Amino acid sequence: KGYIFIRIPNHPAIINRKKYIQEHRLVAEKYLGRYLIKQERIHHINGIKSDNRPENLYLFNNEKEHQRYEQSPIKPQLVSNII
Repeated sequence: KGYIFIRIPNHPAIINRKKYIQEHRLVAEKYLGRYLIKQERIHHINGIKSDNRPENLYLFNNEKEHQRYEQSPIKPQLVSNII
């Protein structure tokens, strides 16, 4: 689906038995200085799922907020809120 995964066996949010986590979540955690909680969603501002530069990432508190943005007929321009 275009996402980049990084193998980190000891990360508290590994998503499968092979112990990988999505790179965009790691980037957000680095800049926020904390682990993301499971409900938080990272959105790629430019729509390119492999573009994990901090300035391209926007943190939504949960999937509901993310879907509200995605389904909005007029989307406000997002600016990264993790840097």
